[in-house]
Amino acid sequence: MKDMPLMKVEQYFYLDFRWWHYNRLTGEAVIMLCTEGCWRSIRILNPMWLVNLSEKDIETLYYNKIHYQVKDIIQSMKYQNAIKVCFGYEVNS
Repeated sequence: MKDMPLMKVEQYFYLDFRWWHYNRLTGEAVIMLCTEGCWRSIRILNPMWLVNLSEKDIETLYYNKIHYQVKDIIQSMKYQNAIKVCFGYEVNS
């Protein structure tokens, strides 16, 4: 596959960010947001979708490590590592 289809992801959520975690039931990273007491989430099924985030969102996820259960470390680190790669690229570009 030469061109991997990437899902469009909401951007510029960093002001509403609270935490993110790996959900083993759905196999997704879930980004939790809160705006004026209203909670919502962004679900990321594929770690590569994270490359579509804004620079500020990537920075936010980089400094706020993903929460996970120990038994989910391998899957959750795929998301964290995608952010590390994106953050390194943003810093060095």
